[in-house]
Amino acid sequence: MKHYGSGYTPNELLRMELAILDKLHWDLYIGKPLDFLTIFHALVAVGWPHVVELLPQRNPSLHVASLTKQLQHCMAGHQLLQFKGSTLALVIITLELERLMPDWYAPISDLLKKAQVHINFVPDQALSFVP
Repeated sequence: MKHYGSGYTPNELLRMELAILDKLHWDLYIGKPLDFLTIFHALVAVGWPHVVELLPQRNPSLHVASLTKQLQHCMAGHQLLQFKGSTLALVIITLELERLMPDWYAPISDLLKKAQVHINFVPDQALSFVP
């Protein structure tokens, strides 16, 4: 019995679907980097409302659009594709907060806690992330 003229039987289609689900570890929603960027931006805006006043044109939507362009540029670099989308989004948000405000450590620390990322931070030294 053919299914919708595809040339495959219903059992063959089911087997292919199961193989795909197995490769995805049955996780049908895999977060995209833009999803993480939007969520992280919203967490900062809600948790630290004064940050919105520091944004160019004080418009969070335009700011996310600008950060989205940065994210797209990062993802165009093949070397950066080795990193998780959530990591790229966190780095972009972190660098942007550092650029916007002198007291950047508190909102970044809060965001990393909410994202369940543990860091070892020593002032004047590089950050090291612990999974």
